Amino acid sequence: KKFIFLPFIIGLAFFMLYIFNQDDDFELYNEKYLEYSITNNKIGLRNLISEMNLKGDSSDLNEVWLKIYIYLELEDYAEALNLMKTVYKSKSDYQVLLRICMLESRLKSHNKSCYDNVISEFRKKRSDYYNVDSYWYAVFLSRGYDDLIQSDLHKTSIDKSFLDSLKVKDKDELIYEFFPK
Repeated sequence: KKFIFLPFIIGLAFFMLYIFNQDDDFELYNEKYLEYSITNNKIGLRNLISEMNLKGDSSDLNEVWLKIYIYLELEDYAEALNLMKTVYKSKSDYQVLLRICMLESRLKSHNKSCYDNVISEFRKKRSDYYNVDSYWYAVFLSRGYDDLIQSDLHKTSIDKSFLDSLKVKDKDELIYEFFPK
């Protein structure tokens, strides 16, 4: 019986080492990211993303999000967009879809239906959608929902001055707040 359990225990030990090693990699990458981000060290960020990419594609969503943040900080919006689409495929989250639409707008490669889909998803999946900032970004970025705006403005508990500021800003100005020139 000892011989039967021995391969199982050895396999389990290697599996646990692999899992802990992955966590250690992420922690190290995250620490480097924070250090380089705080000090605005673009060279460090470029080296970090190169190091992460050399390791190969990761299925760990935390690592993928970290890569997205690095690409955004480096203003490599096309790479961030590609990774964000990968995240959205695995986790159909309307908040992620909004960021995809915004990045596509930033790169001048979106269509209006992208924001329409975000608005539709918010309305389907959240009963209090009108109390979520991201919903209002989608509405004002879509620029075509005056009737919706009026009915939902009466329901929301979001600060009216914030919503007024969104309403009067140019679409590009809203996008550049998240993804600068």
